[in-house]
Amino acid sequence: MGDGEGRGSQDPAAPHPADLVRDPGAAHEQALQRLSEGRLAEAESLFRGLREVLGPAGRLVVEQNLAVLEWRRGNFAASWRWVRSVMTRRPRQGADLARRLAFHAQLFGVHDIFWTALAASRSLAPEDLRAWSMAHVAADFRGAPAEHRTLKALPDSLRQPRHRKPRSGPAPRRIALVISDLGSFSRMFQPFVRLRQLGFDLSWIHLVEQDGGGEGNLPEGEALSVPGRDAQAQVAAIEASDPDVVIDLASHSQPDVLAAYCQCDSPLLLGWAGNAVTSGTGFFDGWLTDASLCPPGAERHYAEPVIRLPVTSVTVEPIGEYPQAGVLPLDRNGHVTFGSFHRICKISTEALDLWAELLRAQADARLLMKAPFLDDMAAASRIRDAFKERGIPSWRIDLRGGSDQDAHRAAMQAVDVALGGFPEQGLVTDFECFMLGVPTVSLRVDDRPCACLSDLLSRAAGAPFLVTRRPRDYLERALGLAGDAGYLRQARQCYRENILSSGITDHTATASAMGEAIRQLWSGAAGG
Repeated sequence: MGDGEGRGSQDPAAPHPADLVRDPGAAHEQALQRLSEGRLAEAESLFRGLREVLGPAGRLVVEQNLAVLEWRRGNFAASWRWVRSVMTRRPRQGADLARRLAFHAQLFGVHDIFWTALAASRSLAPEDLRAWSMAHVAADFRGAPAEHRTLKALPDSLRQPRHRKPRSGPAPRRIALVISDLGSFSRMFQPFVRLRQLGFDLSWIHLVEQDGGGEGNLPEGEALSVPGRDAQAQVAAIEASDPDVVIDLASHSQPDVLAAYCQCDSPLLLGWAGNAVTSGTGFFDGWLTDASLCPPGAERHYAEPVIRLPVTSVTVEPIGEYPQAGVLPLDRNGHVTFGSFHRICKISTEALDLWAELLRAQADARLLMKAPFLDDMAAASRIRDAFKERGIPSWRIDLRGGSDQDAHRAAMQAVDVALGGFPEQGLVTDFECFMLGVPTVSLRVDDRPCACLSDLLSRAAGAPFLVTRRPRDYLERALGLAGDAGYLRQARQCYRENILSSGITDHTATASAMGEAIRQLWSGAAGG
């Protein structure tokens, strides 16, 4: 068996080779259709049959599709074998395929394949901005193993200095906001919408994977959708708006825009704390943050000058109707239920170790984990197997996949204590837990921006003690809450009011502070 020939559950009714020889094009289209429909066993039989009858070029295409099929199946080790087969013959194509595999492995929390595939992609294509950005973000969010820290090395294309037009006029007027995630738009971008009320002219540039779409979800005023991978189109869109200031709200979901920013000649180019990680480049003029997300001394984590606002730099908008606090799950079930609602890529090995220790210490407790992809059999099996290896039987772990908002909030209300992942924390997820009165225990491992988010939310909820600094304290805090039903009932009643009366939902105050900081930076008076 060759390097790429790791097999999954192959369809026993394989096509006859003669049928494939007669019309391989039709067979390939049929295989792709089966793949898109999720009929993976049938698609695999067709692809494997084609691999036996096609020439070298055709086999290469088939092996790329088999790599995709295996990561769709959740068999990342088999996918990696096919990727390696492609890399040996077509390095550039293999590099792109390895990066795509790394992306999917990261989503499913398969960290070993993620780093291995990403290292291969960066080695073969060191100027690929997406591969670099994945390494940079993952290293800052989750902490790169020592042998992979060099993957963050900045591509040569981003090392050039940025040319800036001279500032004209006593104050800036035109701001271009570059966004990519419309899902977060209504939750975290509201302060930027309110900049218009402060006299700024706003233009919105929406980066999309394909041309068109999305304008209907953008705010009133000028809005333009631009291909997310076309740096020259992005430069043209920015130049067409002739901004005094460009604010980046997109680079770590659409990193190709960094190639546009280094060509952008606007007088000011700013980043924002909502990205939760520095750009890693040297051509930004400032990073809008605050003392909570960037405490004194944390400037070392930033490649940009830090601009601390006097109020929170990140806000969250409550969405829809939140259900009223019901019966405490502990009172209903007779045992405590811990919960985790972060994406599984945020769940580190260290977090699993600590959660397993928590469940061993609280022998009757259950853990409810809900996240996209946990309804995938392979992803769920990996999580269950990880707990089994740590002595926790499957019946104590309740795994649930993605759902609509109402079902998601109902699941949050079904837990007594939420467990935050680390080192990367969550903002909107923890906000939702606190709005539902569920305490979230967090571990602040250091002062990186992604590790400081829970400080902001816990203080807003009136429960700063939920933020811990050591794993032992995290464990003791969770066990203490599990044994304090009185506090858990009280939290259900008071957290939401505390959150709503804090600055975390005051978009206008944040917008005013941003506007003042931008004007001061324009005049040369802004500082950290």
